[in-house]
Amino acid sequence: MEDKKAIIIDLDGTLFDSHRAISQYNLDIITRCVSLGYIIIIATGRPLRTVKKRLPQELNYKYLVLCNGAWIVENDKIIYRNEITSEIVINIKEKLISHGFKPAIEAGDCFFTDSPPAPGFEGHYFPLNAYKNIDACKILSYIPDGINKDRIREYIPDNLTITITDDDTLLQISASNCTKATACRKIFEIKRIYKKNTYAFGDDNNDIPVFEYVETGIAMKNATNELKKITKYITVSNDNDGVGKWIEKYILTSLY
Repeated sequence: MEDKKAIIIDLDGTLFDSHRAISQYNLDIITRCVSLGYIIIIATGRPLRTVKKRLPQELNYKYLVLCNGAWIVENDKIIYRNEITSEIVINIKEKLISHGFKPAIEAGDCFFTDSPPAPGFEGHYFPLNAYKNIDACKILSYIPDGINKDRIREYIPDNLTITITDDDTLLQISASNCTKATACRKIFEIKRIYKKNTYAFGDDNNDIPVFEYVETGIAMKNATNELKKITKYITVSNDNDGVGKWIEKYILTSLY
């Protein structure tokens, strides 16, 4: 029996171009991979509602890793959750407010905030006081002047996962041991995929745990320096079909 292979692909800045669209070329390449038996895992910081809106309907992705690993969706069904309990969410929200931050909460596939969301936000949102006692995928705060990485841990318990993305302007707080990598590892266990048969494409710091886990990580030309430092493979940018071009050259060409 042939070993199963997996390709993990981030969306924004990676598979999506600057207009948050997927080119026909990338679609065709990924479709070829699916036809050859590759398991495609979309792993993103986005929630379910915007992923479903943006992903082309003609591509039947079996697995979605959402909100940096808080949810795994298989065939439109949530099969795994790693969320922050509502009690902790309320505590962290109050701490952030007391230190001058403007928090937002992603919970139940809804977004709660009293501030204009970060650039690129899509969809509707609710006032922060509409958030009730439900567990949350993540707590966020957009700080346009940049986040002081050394001080942020003064406000956040050590057992929560902190990720800073979007050129150090977006703070993302997740549950303990909640990353794209931990969620992808769950899928590998389900599908019995060996690490040696895994690839990952990404561009931002929330992709670092995935790159550290898979056999082959491929950073986009437009990726952060932190991500580029941990991989020997760098493809062209998301606006130049970097995902599809690398797959065609290094995966598909070797099959023929």
